[in-house]
Amino acid sequence: MNKRLRWALIVIAVAIGGSFLAWFNSSGDPLPAPEVVDRLIASGHFGPNGERVKFEIPVEQWPRIRAAMQLPKRDFSPAKWLSIGSLDITTRQGREYHVELYQTQESLGAFSAGPTFERRAYYRGGDSEKLAREMEAAYSIAVQQRKVP
Repeated sequence: MNKRLRWALIVIAVAIGGSFLAWFNSSGDPLPAPEVVDRLIASGHFGPNGERVKFEIPVEQWPRIRAAMQLPKRDFSPAKWLSIGSLDITTRQGREYHVELYQTQESLGAFSAGPTFERRAYYRGGDSEKLAREMEAAYSIAVQQRKVP
């Protein structure tokens, strides 16, 4: 094999290997970007006294809620967390996402996300307390805007 061909094969192998490792190690963000979200429906214990409520979240609140779940890392061995609620998200393209929110005994948050409840993956990330505050604030805003059934 001539030197140029061997060198080209080495460069290609390194590039492919680097791309694979970058893909494999990336946590990926399972949450839709704020600019693509069309509708958010929340259901869970977000009322003033922790009662279960269902409401439409104003899309302007999504960046704040999403920020409370940021830097998620895939969790392949999730604990048996207590679900505090869920988000059903529809994008402008009509894609649907289901996000289940969990209460943990630590400040690091936990959630699962996927196109459906059955096809979800589990993640750790964000701040549980901050997420609870953002969801309560979103409920309060929804009540003011009469987006509560």
